[in-house]
Amino acid sequence: FYTIAFAKGKPKLAFYLNLITLLIKVPLIYLFAHYPGLMGIAVAYLLTVSVFITINFILVHSLIGPFVGDFLTNFIKPVLFCLTMV
Repeated sequence: FYTIAFAKGKPKLAFYLNLITLLIKVPLIYLFAHYPGLMGIAVAYLLTVSVFITINFILVHSLIGPFVGDFLTNFIKPVLFCLTMV
């Protein structure tokens, strides 16, 4: 995402994405660390990364248009070949 944002002349998007991620990550990790402990920190990190990836896909889609079909096609082929070899 960062490369695309800079190439399109919108570096502020990268800053705001990092800011949103920070504002979500810190409270969640703090909250989850007090109740379930280490497992809670892992779950909070997983949740924030999931939100980050979702926002990332939305922003990339808005910057370059539809790309998910090509992405999945290029991703599935190597995975299938690796699974076949295993």
